[in-house]
Amino acid sequence: MKIGDLVRYKKSEFISDRVYNDYVGLVLEVSSLRFKEDRNICVKWNTTHTSVLWHEERNLEVINESR
Repeated sequence: MKIGDLVRYKKSEFISDRVYNDYVGLVLEVSSLRFKEDRNICVKWNTTHTSVLWHEERNLEVINESR
């Protein structure tokens, strides 16, 4: 994942279909941790409440890469 990618939550038992289908986010920042699988991603979501949040990279999936 990199800055500018469009992402959504990965499908899981803890994510509702509404959140999976309707929430799209833009990657604003990627932590520079030593191990890639441990990185945190700052995402600006297309919602009106708590629209900028940090997430573990493993909980997100890229739906469109930035060019």
